[in-house]
Amino acid sequence: MNCTICNGNNTELKFLKNGYKILHCIDCDHVFTDFIPTLTEVTQIYSDDYFFKGGAGYNDYTLEKNMLIKRGEYYADKISKYIHSGKALDVGAAAGVVLKGFINKGWQGIGAVTTSSWVD
Repeated sequence: MNCTICNGNNTELKFLKNGYKILHCIDCDHVFTDFIPTLTEVTQIYSDDYFFKGGAGYNDYTLEKNMLIKRGEYYADKISKYIHSGKALDVGAAAGVVLKGFINKGWQGIGAVTTSSWVD
C-alpha cells in the first residue's frame, strides 16, 4: 500500500494491532494503517448513535464539549512553544470541539466536523 501522506511505495510492516497492519513509510517517516474505510462505513460508525447512545461511543458527547475545547487549547499552547500558529488538521474531528480549542488560540482549523452547531 502506498503512503497516505507522500504516496510513496517504500513502506514496511511495523506490527499488527487487532488484525490491522501498521505500516511505516521509509520516505517520509509516516506511520499509518492499511485500513481505509468507505464513506458508508464512516457514516455508519459515527452516526448520531455513536455520540448519544453509549455502546462503543458516548452517552452524550455534548456533556464533554467544554472539557474537550479546553483540551484543544492546552495542546495549542503546548505546540506554540515550538511553532507559530497556522493551520491545524484534525483527522477524525468528530464534532470539532478539540479543533475549536485550537481555533480559540489563533489557529485556522481544518477537519471533518459532523455537527457545526456544537462548536459555535
